[in-house]
Amino acid sequence: MEYGSQSMVGKLRRVVVRAPDQFFADADPDKWHYASQPDFDGALAEHRAFVDILEKAGAELIWHDEPLPGLADAIFTH
Repeated sequence: MEYGSQSMVGKLRRVVVRAPDQFFADADPDKWHYASQPDFDGALAEHRAFVDILEKAGAELIWHDEPLPGLADAIFTH
């Protein structure tokens, strides 16, 4: 599988996405240097909107659904 971020301006063709999960929802703000407890419902809504934009742009979405216990920041990727 070819993927990577070789360009910040080229056409986005394939994207690995990961939805916020319970590990994010339960994240300790102090441990992860967050300003407050994550807004799980808000994060899910933002993620759905982001995925919709990607789909409308024609990008192939590859879903990363494997549980990652203790990795609250696993949803933030580039």
